[in-house]
Amino acid sequence: MRIGIVSDIHGNIAALEAALSHLGPIDRLVCLGDSISQYAFSNPVVKTLKDLGAITLRGNHEEAFFNSYAQNTTPSNDNAPSLMEWLAARPFQTEFIASGRRIFLTHATPVISDWRYLLPHMPAFRELKSVNADFVLYGHTHVALAHRSSNAIVVNPGSAGESKLIDGRLCYSCALLDLEERIVQIIEFCDQQKTRVRTRETKC
Repeated sequence: MRIGIVSDIHGNIAALEAALSHLGPIDRLVCLGDSISQYAFSNPVVKTLKDLGAITLRGNHEEAFFNSYAQNTTPSNDNAPSLMEWLAARPFQTEFIASGRRIFLTHATPVISDWRYLLPHMPAFRELKSVNADFVLYGHTHVALAHRSSNAIVVNPGSAGESKLIDGRLCYSCALLDLEERIVQIIEFCDQQKTRVRTRETKC
């Protein structure tokens, strides 16, 4: 079972397509929220996730967008209603079993609509490590990591839509969880050349 993990696409279809290319053949795709921007919907990104049957979460950008959209008396006609309806119906959290492993998904923290940034050096990071699951997948921070603890392996794929400077180049990231090989790969790439910059592996 190979699970591709993306998050924080923010409407960047080119970077999402590059991430999918670098992930290669996968059995399941997961998107951990913020597939769109709080200011703009993205038909191409949402259609891609929907067509691929991705397990997709709502994040803080979806919440802000849909709250604003509901209050706007002149919504954009460019947004596909069926795609908006599909994304609006996505959960904030979910979990599933794969290869006998329990995998918990959230956008930011184990608490719904709690948008704090949790990183390993913070005492509050233990909230993620204490979830009753074999793997805890989260996004929001745009910081890619695979962190082992005695209770769970916490994985953040970073951002597949907003770049950061890596080795002097603007790059994006995604993650691959291979349950047969028992590894987590963090894949960093530059979308324009579709060039992989670095892959980091963590045994699980």
